[in-house]
Amino acid sequence: MQDDRKYRRPRLVDQFNVLDSVTNRHIGRMTDLTIEGTMMVSAEPVKIGRTFKCRFELPRNMYDGQQLDFHIKAKWCDQIESGGIYQTGYQFVDLTPEDKELIRIILEQATAEGAEPEHPTVFGLDSES
Repeated sequence: MQDDRKYRRPRLVDQFNVLDSVTNRHIGRMTDLTIEGTMMVSAEPVKIGRTFKCRFELPRNMYDGQQLDFHIKAKWCDQIESGGIYQTGYQFVDLTPEDKELIRIILEQATAEGAEPEHPTVFGLDSES
């Protein structure tokens, strides 16, 4: 697969649970992030091209539990472990300048500099928490 990213995607120290804003269902756990996109792991495959309206709760130490609402489009999806764990790459759709600034702040505070990409250990993907 050709990697056309403009930004390096550092691994997140905290993996954020992302929910579908329409159905309130768990979409996945965000494992890396840039101002243009994110990668998530999930227990189910995602159809490439599918767009979600979603949200995740911001770290309490930053924003006292506020949420970031955004749209994402699935760009690719691969199974990473036998037993049904999938990783999916998403591109943000129509982020506001304020949302981009918030993501920059999250990146400054919630990333592990120099962490090597690897298949994440996934906990609780079947839970809705």
